[in-house]
Amino acid sequence: MAPAPALLGLCRRAFSQILFGRRGIVKTNALWLSLGAVSALERPRAGHPDPGDCLVTFAAATCISQGAILLNDVIDAAADSMSGKERWITRLPRPAAIALILVLFSTGFALVVAAGAPPTTLATYALASALACSYSAPPFTAKTRGLCGPAVYALATAFAFALFPLSWFFPGWLPILMIGTAVFLDKWVNLLFHQILDRGADRASGVRTYATSTSEEHAARLLRWSARVTAAWLTVVAVWILMRLPHGAPLVGATTGIAVIAAGTYASVARRRNVSQPLVSELSGVYLAVTYGFFRALPVMLFASVALADPPMRPLAILCASLIGLESWLFLHYRQP
Repeated sequence: MAPAPALLGLCRRAFSQILFGRRGIVKTNALWLSLGAVSALERPRAGHPDPGDCLVTFAAATCISQGAILLNDVIDAAADSMSGKERWITRLPRPAAIALILVLFSTGFALVVAAGAPPTTLATYALASALACSYSAPPFTAKTRGLCGPAVYALATAFAFALFPLSWFFPGWLPILMIGTAVFLDKWVNLLFHQILDRGADRASGVRTYATSTSEEHAARLLRWSARVTAAWLTVVAVWILMRLPHGAPLVGATTGIAVIAAGTYASVARRRNVSQPLVSELSGVYLAVTYGFFRALPVMLFASVALADPPMRPLAILCASLIGLESWLFLHYRQP
């Protein structure tokens, strides 16, 4: 067993990275779009969802997200060590690390059960967890199977951040199709980007991914086309959401549009100045602007429009704005790990 001071230091590091790191709870921020939509749009069931249930949804989705990240860290421990990446979970004995990951997935499921979610939502949580594990873990290990890796990863996030909350609060095929596809496409682009970014280190350490199994030109071309399709779909879904808003659509749309212009301007200026920012150099300004407006600015505005008329929703709106603000700061300071 590790000495008490070393264990305390490890716990502090873990909590710091989970709360404030770019691989921490901000990874769950894609969920805010779904929760903002079910809170602000007219739904089959009258009234807003209970804020407590929304918090449970966020906590459970975070359990899936962090469980998947930590599982991948444990499985890739040797390769990450070779490439100089330090992951706090690998400092635990492997059985303890696996037990902690299982506790995360189980805790999320227990929270959803205790909140009284319907069976379809419980099934969706279970499927999201299984898909998240199958990305890294044997026997399937999807990330080593070419484009199956990004597809499984994107599908897992679509289940966790769209189908899971929508099946609970906003049942119906159209919201799931619109928002679920948006999350899937955005996470597909996200993983392709990171695989391309890590291509050299992964090849050196023997990690098999789609980016290491194909040419750099082919991978870059797929990333560009995927980003274009994603930006177009996010724009369609944003318009669909604005058209369904019962009130405040012009203000929500205008504010989101300003955020899109600001993000696009930043990306353009950074590219011209050759700022050392891999997000800007590898991804188009149009994609970065649209995805920022859709997944960051729009949810904040949706929650703000609800919170003005419904005070119990205000703590949730503040949490949403705070975490997206933190993620925005991390984006501006993003550097290749």
